[in-house]
Amino acid sequence: MKKTMMSVFTGVVFAIVTTSAMPGFAQSAKPVEGNAPARTAPVSTTLKGTIKTINDTSIVVTTPEKKDASFQLTSSVKRTGTLATGSQVVVTYYFDNGQHVVTALTGAAKGK
Repeated sequence: MKKTMMSVFTGVVFAIVTTSAMPGFAQSAKPVEGNAPARTAPVSTTLKGTIKTINDTSIVVTTPEKKDASFQLTSSVKRTGTLATGSQVVVTYYFDNGQHVVTALTGAAKGK
């Protein structure tokens, strides 16, 4: 009985020592810089339609299915062609955290 209790006691002490030493061991490993997964480029989507309203910060486009799509615009949006109410437009955008991020507005060539 005494040997059995001593074996159990030794096993418990061993378990406590090894488990308490493990967290320090695991934390001593340093992350290797430059091995972070590469961030993939967002996938762009386009929407074609007619400009319902447009200003410096937003655009509403009516699709051929007669549905309106609203987008927020920033100063970094590339704008080409005629961008006025009633004009045809192609909106290039991607999704980021549930938001449409517009990268380009392409209207009909000016002068046509």
